[in-house]
Amino acid sequence: MQTPPRGCAVFDLDGVLVDSRLMYVRAIQLAMSEAGIPASDEDILGGLTSDVAEWARAMKRRFGDASLRAIMGRAVDFVTREGWRLVEPGAGAAEVLDACRGRRLRLALVTNAPLAYVGKVFDRFDMTGFFDLTVSCAERRIPKHLALELVLKETGTAPQDAVYVCDTHLDVVHARRAGVRAVVVFTEISWDFPYRERVERENPAFIAASMEDANAWLMRHYSARG
Repeated sequence: MQTPPRGCAVFDLDGVLVDSRLMYVRAIQLAMSEAGIPASDEDILGGLTSDVAEWARAMKRRFGDASLRAIMGRAVDFVTREGWRLVEPGAGAAEVLDACRGRRLRLALVTNAPLAYVGKVFDRFDMTGFFDLTVSCAERRIPKHLALELVLKETGTAPQDAVYVCDTHLDVVHARRAGVRAVVVFTEISWDFPYRERVERENPAFIAASMEDANAWLMRHYSARG
């Protein structure tokens, strides 16, 4: 008789499993240039935030709704068509996925990124087949807490048996709304970096300084649960 899974480890993609900050800067820079709005790396990095809605509102106020739609559409096209080649693997990402599988955990991915981009990143870094379920919030047009609730439902996991491995304070808020513990991997590739106080204010279950730290916490957590 096969042993049932012990729980579900849910991962974010950008800022956790992969370093994509440069790629998104290039995507937005290209899109703005084609819209006749030149911008430097510093301009874009200075305005980027882990809150996509906040960034979009700021862009809309500055350039107007039509320009924002054009920029966003072109940026998404770049990300899925060629931007994924600029993405780098997060240090320790493969090891933590292997360890979770070894602990008989279900694996799921909840991300704001489009599935076409996710699939190409998976293929590039040999992650295809790791995850039982992948949910793109952008394509389903749902916030992350509803995506996490969908993962719980689809995998048959109780909230107390799931952990969301993420990288921003907003991720912690969404995890809490879904009744799921959040482990924040706070490194230089995190979208809240260097503003650790934002994460601390939301009181996640653990703030890891590396994927190795996150892996150690997950192993202790699920070992204690039997």
